[in-house]
Amino acid sequence: MKTTEKKNIYLVQVDLAYGEDDKAVYLPYAVGLLAAYAWQDAFIREHYRLGGLLFTRNDIEQAIGALEKPYLVGFSNYVWNFEYNKRFAECLKERFPDCIVVFGGHNVPPDTSLLEQCPYIDILVHGEGEDAFKNLLTALGKGGSLAEIPNISFRDKTTNPVSSPRVAISRPLENDPSPYLSGLFDSLIEQNSQYTFCAILETSRDCPYLCAFCDWGQLRAKTRRYSKRQVEEEIEWFARHKIEYVWGADPNFGMFDDDMEIAGVLVEAKRRTGYPKVFNVNYSKTKAENVFYINKLLNEAKMSRGVPLSFQSFSPEVLKNIRRDNMSIQKLSSLIARYNEAGVTAYSELIIGLPGETYESFCRGIGILLEAGQHKTVNIYSFELLCNSSLGSPESVKKYQFETVRIPLVRLHCAPQSEDVTEYSNIVVSNYSMNRESWKRSSLFYNSIQCFHNFGLLRCFAIYLFYESGVKYESFYQQLQKWMERHENSVCGQIYKKLNACYNDVLSGNGGLFYSNPVFGHIVWSYSEAMYLDIMLDFELFYEEVEPFLKTFGLGEALYGDLLKFQKSIIKRPNFGGQTVRLGYDFAGYFRNIYLNDKKDLVKRANLARTRDPKSWDNWIDYARENVWWGRNENRNIITEIETEYM
Repeated sequence: MKTTEKKNIYLVQVDLAYGEDDKAVYLPYAVGLLAAYAWQDAFIREHYRLGGLLFTRNDIEQAIGALEKPYLVGFSNYVWNFEYNKRFAECLKERFPDCIVVFGGHNVPPDTSLLEQCPYIDILVHGEGEDAFKNLLTALGKGGSLAEIPNISFRDKTTNPVSSPRVAISRPLENDPSPYLSGLFDSLIEQNSQYTFCAILETSRDCPYLCAFCDWGQLRAKTRRYSKRQVEEEIEWFARHKIEYVWGADPNFGMFDDDMEIAGVLVEAKRRTGYPKVFNVNYSKTKAENVFYINKLLNEAKMSRGVPLSFQSFSPEVLKNIRRDNMSIQKLSSLIARYNEAGVTAYSELIIGLPGETYESFCRGIGILLEAGQHKTVNIYSFELLCNSSLGSPESVKKYQFETVRIPLVRLHCAPQSEDVTEYSNIVVSNYSMNRESWKRSSLFYNSIQCFHNFGLLRCFAIYLFYESGVKYESFYQQLQKWMERHENSVCGQIYKKLNACYNDVLSGNGGLFYSNPVFGHIVWSYSEAMYLDIMLDFELFYEEVEPFLKTFGLGEALYGDLLKFQKSIIKRPNFGGQTVRLGYDFAGYFRNIYLNDKKDLVKRANLARTRDPKSWDNWIDYARENVWWGRNENRNIITEIETEYM
């Protein structure tokens, strides 16, 4: 009997490499899921050969040249690889006109517009891809009708783009195969030993929430779970293959009690083998006890990057527009204190540019977080219109008067991009409540918060003035913002002026939200990180110049002098192992109590405060990498080992 030659299928999920040496990459989990699921089928195994999984941004012509008679090439699309994939697909079609090009993933819009814009794409898969991809291969192999496959778009016989019916997917996941355990990635790892691999762990899928800025909950599907046994075996696979960093794909880890046991399996794997080194994930918004237990466990094993306590906004108008509810401030405050006491990093997140936000409400929201004790980290994200989110719909764009700019997408803490294909991000810079100038001023404000408060340069002053003089946090930093604008030749005024110019470039579509300085290595930084690092180069001069601003708040000379000495002594910097400062006030005890949500009066008592950095840094590159990049959420740049000797 004549054997039919198998048709070659290739799957593409490329990503940027991480780190200064570009050696950390993610395994292509999304396309691995598709392949593992499809190749269970006997017909597909008989008629198709998986030619390869492409996972790094190689030269496109060389990558296409290495393909052997490609019958179908599938692309997994995200904001960080969309333009590369389109260029790849266009060149692929020129070289192999009969090759079938399939696009799926989060960056594929819900309509046929991508087919209309890109004639080199043949088929779109909308939403979850396993069933659609398997059914697509089967229909193509048997000559079946594509119109009978739910959740795809394609060209009909007249080449007009059409869509099949949309069907909610509720297939249980317990029996779905794992791309890790099926061996799909084994040879990939063996043949690419130059890389350090990161991996995705998915224990559940779908989200019950309907946040309008996100495309997770728009599927409106009940959360489904993978089998616990498979998850545990995948963790063992990570350990065996020395996967250093694991990202959890769950939208609400901790929602189920079993998640605590899974965290325990991760910790035990690291205890036995040293891997995985770090586990990061999105946590449940409602199961505070589960999330606390998980993070305490991970933190004790030095596997945690912290727990996000996310709010997105504190404006009632915004929350209504985005269909979001927040926990109470009282609950937030107690949670932060509890995490601080346990030594676990807890940080908060907001989004800038949401409909209904103003400069005033945005600054007030940050002030509320600081009042609740969130002093370590407040991360602010640009509002990006996701094509599959509710707010990304044409109706919402018109209703809320969204104006976007298209800016280069750069992965922070990676080497500056040298690829021919630039990726882009569409961020909202104006809406019915916040114009472009207010967006820029709000952005400069939050960079100041992150630099001077989260990184700690003026945190002690802001906290003291809030509790003892009633100066609201946002007022303190708004006044500082105005001071920097008037004193643009000062150390902090110069970097503020640079960032103002950078934002002008962004608004004109000629810049991106990143900054580089070779003093700190051949990688790019966020604006707030750059602001902090540039100021650190002139540490002493910065405090000399900002003294007139700080003295406008009427602190007595003795108290001001002590507070300034203590403030400076807790900031790590190169060639600084700590110091002993003679104080007349017990500031160490004062701030310690505040971080535990147990504020007490400042005690006037002579003491020696000894700050000690157990690791003294002898160069800026190592300092920036370990304290600002790796340790940002944990405030590693701030000395916490303080001994007080009373006199």
